[in-house]
Amino acid sequence: MKAITHYEVYLVKLGRWALHARLSQGEQNQAVELARSLEADSGRPTQVLEENLEPELERITIRVIAQYGTAPPETKGPSTDTDITSRVFMVGLNSFGIGAIVTMIMAIALSSFRESGAAAGNSFNMLLLFTFAATVLMAGLALVKIYIPVEWILWRGKSPESQRRAIDALIHGVREVAPKWRPPVDADPVEAPTALSEAGPPTALEGETASAPVQRMETNADQGEQTSFQIGATAQAAEGAAPPPAAEPAPENLLDSAAAVIDSLLEKERAQLIAFADGCMGALMATRPQLQAFERVGLNLYLGGAAAALAERGAFPDSVKFDLLRKVLEHTGTNASIADAFAQRLEISAQRPRFRQLIDAGRTAMTAMIDGITNAALPALPDLIQQWADPTVRGAEIKKVTFLLTDIVGSTALTSKLGNSAAQRVVRAHNAAVRMAAKNFRGAEVKHTGDGMLLTFPDAAAAARAAIEIQQEGTAYARDNPDAPLIMRLGIHTGEASFEEGEYYGPALGILNGVCSAAGDSQIFCSEEAKNRSVGPAFRFQDMGKRKLKGGDTEAQLFKLDWTPKIKAVKGPLEYTQIGKTPIPSP
Repeated sequence: MKAITHYEVYLVKLGRWALHARLSQGEQNQAVELARSLEADSGRPTQVLEENLEPELERITIRVIAQYGTAPPETKGPSTDTDITSRVFMVGLNSFGIGAIVTMIMAIALSSFRESGAAAGNSFNMLLLFTFAATVLMAGLALVKIYIPVEWILWRGKSPESQRRAIDALIHGVREVAPKWRPPVDADPVEAPTALSEAGPPTALEGETASAPVQRMETNADQGEQTSFQIGATAQAAEGAAPPPAAEPAPENLLDSAAAVIDSLLEKERAQLIAFADGCMGALMATRPQLQAFERVGLNLYLGGAAAALAERGAFPDSVKFDLLRKVLEHTGTNASIADAFAQRLEISAQRPRFRQLIDAGRTAMTAMIDGITNAALPALPDLIQQWADPTVRGAEIKKVTFLLTDIVGSTALTSKLGNSAAQRVVRAHNAAVRMAAKNFRGAEVKHTGDGMLLTFPDAAAAARAAIEIQQEGTAYARDNPDAPLIMRLGIHTGEASFEEGEYYGPALGILNGVCSAAGDSQIFCSEEAKNRSVGPAFRFQDMGKRKLKGGDTEAQLFKLDWTPKIKAVKGPLEYTQIGKTPIPSP
C-alpha cells in the first residue's frame, strides 16, 4: 500500500497551536499559500506540517515544510483532552431552549391576530412548528461554530501517535523525522552511516546485538536546545561483560568528533556528486559558456535530482540530501544562502511538472552513473536546459507582456532590526499599496516573491502609472512610520514571455529582474521597450545609459521614471488636489 500524505496548516490561537485546515496529497502549494496568507492577514504565526503515513510499516513521519512568523516560546500544542461530547450535548440543549423561547414569544405576539376556525388554527400551528425548527437549526449552527470549532474536530480525527508527533514538530521545530537506518546488504556495518533522527536515538533492530551507545550533543538551531543522539557503538568484548568505565568527554569535543565521523562517512557521496556536477558543467560549457540565471535554475534542479538519488541509494534522511545539494550548488558557483533556500524548497518545486522533469532526469542520470551504466539512452543535458529555458522549443505560445516587479529594500536587515512581527507589518503595507495600484490600473498579480511582487499590465503606460502610485503610497507610509519605513525599488519591462502552469517564462523575466535590481532606493527603472510604450505628458524619464544587468551578460538601455511624492493634506491655506501638481491655495 502506498504512503498517505496530508498537509496540515496550524496557526496560534489563544496561546495554543490550532489545526486550521487539513489538505490531501498534491495540495502542498495550496497549504503553503494558505499559511502565508493567514499570517499576513491575521499577524499570527503559522506552520505547515507534512504528515506521511506508511500503513504497511505502521510508521508516521511528520516534518515542518513552511513556517511564517515567530511563535512565543510559551505557545502550547493543540489540546488533546477537550470533551466534545459534553459540548455537543450543551449545544443541543441550548438550541432547543432558544427555539422554545423564540416560538413562545412569536405565539404570544400573534395570538391577538389569530383568526377563528380549524383551518386557521392548523396554519397557526404549522407556522409555530416551522419557527421552532428554523430557530433550533440556526441557533445550533451558531453555537457549534462558537463551542465546537472545526480545528477541534480535525484534531480529534488524528490518531494519538499522530497528535504526539505533530505537537513535537510544532513546539520543538522538528524539521523531519527520519526512519531508522538499515545498512545496504553489501555495506560494511562498521563504516555505514547512521541516520540522525529527531524522533529519538536508533535502537537495536530485531536479530541484532545491542551495544553501548556513544552519545553526542546536537544543538537545535530553532530552539537553542541540546538533544542527545546515539551515533554508533562497538560490541562488548565478551557477552554479558560490563562496559569499561570511561571519562565523559566534553560536549564540545564530542560534537566535533561526531561531526567529523559523519563528515568522513559522506565523503564518498560528496565526491561522487561533485564529479557528476563537473561533468554537467563541462557538457554545458561547450554550448553555453555563460549560463543565464534561469538556465542555472534548471541546472540546480537537475543536480537536486542527482543528490536525491544518492541519498535514496544510501538510505539517508532528507537532512543528508539537503547537505549534499547545498555543497554541490556552492561548488558550481551558487551563493551559499541561495543554495540553502533552494535545497529547502526542492520538494515544493518537485510538485510542478516542468520542474519535476529536470529533477527526475538528474535522478536517472546519477543512478546510471552509480550503477556504471555507460550506454544508457539518457537525454543530453544541454537539450534539457534548452527546452527548460526556451519556450519556443516546448511549443509554448509567446506573447508581448508588460511586467512590473517590486522589491522591498533591506527587508532582511529590517527583520533583524525590528523583529519578524514589525517587519511583517511593512510587508503588509507593501502588499496593500501594490494590490490597490493593480486594481486601479487593471493590473494582475502573478505571484508574491517574499519581499516583492510580480504583476502584469495591459500596457506600459498603465504599469508606469501604477508604479508611481505605489512609490507615492510607500513614501506616505514611511513618513507616518519613520522607525519602520517602506522603501522599494521598482522595475518595468515589456518583452516576450509564455504563460505555463501559472507562471511566466522567457527572457523578459531575466531582463525585468536586472532592471529592478539596477534601481536605487525609491526609484522606478524602465527598459527602453517599456519607456517607448509609455507615451504622454504625465511621464518624465531620465536616460541612465547602458548597463550590464545583474544575473547575466545582458546589457540594456535603462531609464528612470521620475515621480513626485504625495503632499500631505494640512488644515489651513493649502489643499492637496492632484498628484504631481502644485497645491492650490484654499480661498
